[in-house]
Amino acid sequence: MCKKCDKRHSTVLHQEQPAIINGLINTNSSAISLPILAVRIKSPDGQKFVDTMALQDSGSNATFCTEEIIKQLGIEGEKHQFSLTTMEKEDSPTESSIMSLNIFDLQEENFIELHD
Repeated sequence: MCKKCDKRHSTVLHQEQPAIINGLINTNSSAISLPILAVRIKSPDGQKFVDTMALQDSGSNATFCTEEIIKQLGIEGEKHQFSLTTMEKEDSPTESSIMSLNIFDLQEENFIELHD
């Protein structure tokens, strides 16, 4: 139950602004819908933040964000090579940066710390 409006959703999902509409195309195969959340990402020092949308993928064992978000936060991480497996490709060599980020709901009432 939302603490802001008493409706049947988590307080983390409560938005004062108009809701974002997500579409789903159904084919002859089974449809899969993944949750999308409005989040605030803060730099480790808490001085800068970016509001964005996040895909909550319970099947992933890593968390990724765009280079644009990292630039907006003004942070850098340690470069790391890893192998990425997706539905399209298996063991695809990829380079990324490892860093710590702080993730909040937009009201900053709920917090998730992501460690490098």
